[in-house]
Amino acid sequence: MPSALSEYGYISAKLKARISTFLSEETLEKLARSKSLQEAFLPLRGTYLEIVESRYAATGDLKAVEADLDSIEFDAHSFSVSQVPEPASSFIRAKAREAEIDLIKGALRLWFDAHARGRVIDDRTGYLYKGRALGSIDLGDLVNAPTPADAAAVLTGSPYVSLVSELLPQAVASGSVFEMESSLDREYFENLFHTLELLPRRDRAVAERFVGVDVDIHNITNLIRLRSFNGIASDRTGRYLIDFGTAIPAFALSRAYDSDDLSGLAAAVLGVRGKAMEAGWDSRDNKARLSSLERMLRRIRVAEARKCLAGYPFSIGIVLAYLALLSEQLRDVRTILNAKYFGLADERLRSFL
Repeated sequence: MPSALSEYGYISAKLKARISTFLSEETLEKLARSKSLQEAFLPLRGTYLEIVESRYAATGDLKAVEADLDSIEFDAHSFSVSQVPEPASSFIRAKAREAEIDLIKGALRLWFDAHARGRVIDDRTGYLYKGRALGSIDLGDLVNAPTPADAAAVLTGSPYVSLVSELLPQAVASGSVFEMESSLDREYFENLFHTLELLPRRDRAVAERFVGVDVDIHNITNLIRLRSFNGIASDRTGRYLIDFGTAIPAFALSRAYDSDDLSGLAAAVLGVRGKAMEAGWDSRDNKARLSSLERMLRRIRVAEARKCLAGYPFSIGIVLAYLALLSEQLRDVRTILNAKYFGLADERLRSFL
């Protein structure tokens, strides 16, 4: 049986080298303190994100910059899949499908806008991911498919074809892609849980901690979306949540949110920090309370990643740490750039970080 050193030694060194090129806290602070969008790009020169500074300098197009950030994250997942042995490779591939599904959902929204709502999408198709997804999916072909059946056919050979074949026509009939997107998310987590169980004991224990936080973040952002945009009846929220053993129980989160009583959830998950957070909450604003809990969970994910980097180096933890730190940093950069574009006050910007 191969040793952990032989399986993870090379990728551990390679990913730590990549992580060393990530933006420092000082650089992120320079972005946040910049007086304009143009100024915010300047600290990115000479960094691994120099490509987005060059893109904006050449085009002045923030949407093109965001597409580049999406591509950087997706390509990092694709690279990681190729660098680890089985069964870790299957788990990382399942993890990478989260980024892939986000790309596919974006393409399906464009298809829906064009073919179900009759909207012009020419100004948005240029921002599609230009490579192919993990299989052979061409997002341009998906967006340009003339019918739901043709759109599903583009996904032939992928794990998504049966869901889209069934649910895209229903989305057209109902006027909403929400159910289809929720089903794609659930399929992603079910596959992730399956591949998690195949990992050896040490890798599985590390991966479970990351997956638990991912499930919590997914559930909380889904509840915010449900309350904000969809008007879903309170007794139906549970069907849009994911259950996982180390995460906040979905039934408890749903029940607390439905009853407008989130007291105790933060304390249960975060201990003393959660109690301090609850003390500062506006009891009338569940959306704000969930948003603050989401931000704390994201900090926990970053802390877990840094703990992995400082600990045993020859496990799947190094790969998950790399992907988590990259994802959170790209999210911060995207948030800052959008805040500068919309002219948000500094206090408002920092409430999103």
